[in-house]
Amino acid sequence: SVSRFQSFLRDHLIEKTGSRVIFLELGVGEMTPGIIKLPFWEMTVNNPDAFYACINQKRSLGPAHLNGKSMYIAAELKEALTFVKQVMKM
Repeated sequence: SVSRFQSFLRDHLIEKTGSRVIFLELGVGEMTPGIIKLPFWEMTVNNPDAFYACINQKRSLGPAHLNGKSMYIAAELKEALTFVKQVMKM
């Protein structure tokens, strides 16, 4: 339910400090910013230990207020996740 999800976010990502978190957005288009992008951006800005990463087929730019706290990767999801898997094995 929405209330359980909001409770999870509040307890583990918004109010908890000192825990590193990455908001990983996979294949979200520009047509749905209010559902996923905007909340992720807000939580990244409000948490000093958060980072936002977006993987999508099309090149995209993040908002200026996330400079240094975000990364955008233009690639097919399969290619990007294969790369991440390879890096994690190192």
